[in-house]
Amino acid sequence: MTSVRGIQIYGDSILKGVELDRDQQKYILPKENNLEKLGEAYSLLVQNHSKFGCTVEKGFRLLRRHFETQKKPSPGEIVLLEYGGNDSDYDWAKISENPDGQYHPHTELPVFRQVLRRMVELIREHGRLPVIMNLPPVKSLSYLNWVSRPGTGVKKENLLKWLHDPHVIYRHQELYSAAASEVAWQSGAPLLDVRSGFLMDRDCDRLIGQDGIHPSAQGHRMIRDRLLSFARQLGSIPPLRLEGAV
Repeated sequence: MTSVRGIQIYGDSILKGVELDRDQQKYILPKENNLEKLGEAYSLLVQNHSKFGCTVEKGFRLLRRHFETQKKPSPGEIVLLEYGGNDSDYDWAKISENPDGQYHPHTELPVFRQVLRRMVELIREHGRLPVIMNLPPVKSLSYLNWVSRPGTGVKKENLLKWLHDPHVIYRHQELYSAAASEVAWQSGAPLLDVRSGFLMDRDCDRLIGQDGIHPSAQGHRMIRDRLLSFARQLGSIPPLRLEGAV
């Protein structure tokens, strides 16, 4: 069994640990959502390069720059990729202005697949193990209410006119999650399946925040626990250093 010595994380606000504070109605980064705590507890080098709003193309540029400065392979290092949420999203303000227009997501689905495959290839070229994570589900109605909340200038009725069915939001995002799983299968990269963890929970709503897209505190704990369990399956990891550290 290979010893897992480190985890490099590339993703968006989900793996960054962002959560919506219900009282303040703004995004926060609670310390308990910090995945680097896994490193502190298990003597692993965990570096989180995730960025709020990041798409797969921005992530690819970030990954490429990282490897340009660190060319030496790192045996036992996992590189975890989590993209698709921002890629599948739309410019809702523009849609609100003209709901009769034609619009495209931030990243078209074929481009998303292509760039994610290229990231897997680049990681392997540099001697690391690529791992792809699929996406937590979206709560369509909650997200629709969030993007059209008072103060945004976005008209909910115009979004509904363009969408026809609000649950298109869920189904469209699911296409990107499925595409991430498909790239993992086609490329032979291990898949960290967090989506099923959300969907199998009979109270899935408690795992997703009020905005409908970011995990709640419980959702973030579930992702963290799945990541740790997944890393154990891939290879041996050092024993827990501090009881209750994660």
